[in-house]
Parts: sequence; C-alpha cells; structure tokens
Amino acid sequence: MKNHLKILAQNPDHVMALNYLGWLRFQQRDMTSSFSLFQQALKLEPNYPEATLSMGQWYHTQRNLELAKKYYRLAISLDECLAETYYRLAQTLVPPGTTHTEPVVLQEARELCKKAQSIFACEQALGIPSLFTCQGLESYYESLAQLTLEPSAALSPIHN
Repeated sequence: MKNHLKILAQNPDHVMALNYLGWLRFQQRDMTSSFSLFQQALKLEPNYPEATLSMGQWYHTQRNLELAKKYYRLAISLDECLAETYYRLAQTLVPPGTTHTEPVVLQEARELCKKAQSIFACEQALGIPSLFTCQGLESYYESLAQLTLEPSAALSPIHN
C-alpha cells in the first residue's frame, strides 16, 4: 500500500494505483473511500476494465444488482479475459442461495461460470499470475445444478 501511496503522491492520476487503493479500502469495508477511488479511476480512464469490475463489485456488495450487472457487462466488453467478471455476473443473475430460477437465466449463469473456469484454466496453464483464484466458483457452479427451474412465462399454459 505504501508504494501505491508514493505513486499517487508523485502522480495523482495513476489509474492503477487509484483502483488498487480503492480495492484495499473495499476490503477494509471503507465503502465511501473505495467508491470514491473507483470513481476517480473511471473518471480518468472510463475504459479501464479492472476499475469497471471493481465498481461492479462495489454495487454488488450494496445489493444493487442492476448496477452491478451493468458494470460487469461493461467490464466484459472492455476485456473478455477477466475471469472473475463472468463469475460475479453469474452471481447477480442467480444469487448464491437461490432455490429456483427460469431456465434461460440458469443457462446464462452456467455459461458465464464455464467461461470463467476456462479463462482461469488457461491462465494457470500459461503460468499467468491471476488475482482471481476461482474460490467458490466450483461450489457455486455445482449449486446451479441443484436449482428447481421455474417455467418460463412464455411456455406456461394460459389459464382463464
């Protein structure tokens, strides 16, 4: 953290340092400071995928799933190789602990998890260091198989 503070002291517009400090504040549950740092990073570089992912995670922890989805989808559009983004987006579609969902939503969540697993496996095989450890991804993916599917409104019979 001290290195990032030094970097910011010399260059207050260093987007990576702002995002990293935002993430440290986020982990310390300083939600106001983390939001401000993520916002600063995105103001300086609106197409910075890691800060976009961070903002999605911030909204996710605030239980604002619509804004979290928006930021996760934007992060994917900026960098298709951020494994964690797919996993987090899946969790906004089918939050952990969900007992039933629509088939189309479940299918998208499963596909997102598979994409995250695939990217992570490639990074591992190539020896690319990743901050994402897939912690919880396997058990979350397995829990998706246990869900009860709700009939889609389009497929439900009409009762008069």
